[in-house]
Amino acid sequence: MNDSVQYPDVLGALTGGARVNMGVMQFALAVNPAIIPAGRSSEAILLAQNASDHKVEVAALLRLPDQDARRQKGRFLSRSARVVVEVQPGEVGYVSLPFALLPDTALGDQYKLSVDIEVRSVTNGKPARVRAQDSGGMTFQPDTISGEAREHFQTLQRLEFSTHKPALRNALDTTFAVSEARLAPPPNLKAQWVSLWTIADADERLLMLRYADLLTVRVLPQLRRQKIYAALQEATKTHFADAGYRLYDGESALIAKMMTLILEYAAPQDSAHGFLAAGKYAIAPLFQRLLRDPNHEIDLPHWFSAFLHLLGQDDRVAEYATRIVPRTLYLPLLQDAVEHAFALVQQASGQSLGQQSEIASYAQQMVNVLELKEGLNFQRVYLPLVMGGILINDKIILPGEKQDDQVSKLVNDLDERRAEMSPDDSDVLELTQQIIHRVTKIYGHRGE
Repeated sequence: MNDSVQYPDVLGALTGGARVNMGVMQFALAVNPAIIPAGRSSEAILLAQNASDHKVEVAALLRLPDQDARRQKGRFLSRSARVVVEVQPGEVGYVSLPFALLPDTALGDQYKLSVDIEVRSVTNGKPARVRAQDSGGMTFQPDTISGEAREHFQTLQRLEFSTHKPALRNALDTTFAVSEARLAPPPNLKAQWVSLWTIADADERLLMLRYADLLTVRVLPQLRRQKIYAALQEATKTHFADAGYRLYDGESALIAKMMTLILEYAAPQDSAHGFLAAGKYAIAPLFQRLLRDPNHEIDLPHWFSAFLHLLGQDDRVAEYATRIVPRTLYLPLLQDAVEHAFALVQQASGQSLGQQSEIASYAQQMVNVLELKEGLNFQRVYLPLVMGGILINDKIILPGEKQDDQVSKLVNDLDERRAEMSPDDSDVLELTQQIIHRVTKIYGHRGE
């Protein structure tokens, strides 16, 4: 990972930039609510931001006033005095430390509480910083996090955070007020850790930079026809059969080849396809561009975008790409295949099959059909997936396979399909036959 790449400053977005650094962790403290009716409860909010790429253990000990303004002891209660949480690399969240006031607690506006803090790295080696000591770095965009986390973030935006650190103590302190008593049901005083942001919420450019070595060394080399084609063909048969359209081997083979090509395009130089042919499906060249300019605009294939977010949730998925892509990422990969196949068919036929936005919408509809497991028919399957597979068949030749094997099988498959076709299928059938004729002429003989 490029050491100059900075993660978004989530803490700074809430505190206006103020923070206290303790090792690789950054903290701020608030009370919610800060004006507490006697007899009610509140919570100390210890906002914590991991500024490193290491996992860190944080221990928080809440210290409440010993007595109230009338010197009555035991008026402030907390069930969880000390809490230990494990903060993931780059993670941002807060420790909620609830406390309650007895109904006869004296009024006052300058009660003080503090939280003692201990920080311990639980990952071996020297941590690399992913956030600056002070405010700065990548601006945080709240719309990148989940709905629940966004609600927590919006609540925290209304609080006033303190970064006052007592002398000679690793702690933060702040003040709160006690107002007229208002009785309430017994509060839940269980402390908890609430996560606001993890690397899985990151911008895709940041994810690529964070996992650049893992992606280039572990993931992309796995995505070769010898390792993944067979699994994609089986997954294709299963998905299409579940949606009501049982494929013949020639049909499933050509669709799987289309999907395999998209994956091999990810590293076009290594797979010998070339950058020009790979176009927007080329992933490997983007790493150097992002290292030079982390703000470089990128347009990623659907499958790779989904894979990045899986990687952010658990980087162990890098070791199992050949299993995860055909299973978990089958539909986003198919969406890429539909879009690319349309472009190929348009180019080969000279026909305009729709604007880019219409093609993208059609590809999404195809995904929806497979998810709903209904609505597949000859036209959807052949235009553009099978046609696209015909056009790229010779780019994905498998061990022991001849150049025209799958197209020859498809000619037989079409003969089997004729009995189920309707007059509405005639245009798609004719276009399919034209494309078969085109490629078989290239192979050196004419298809029927």
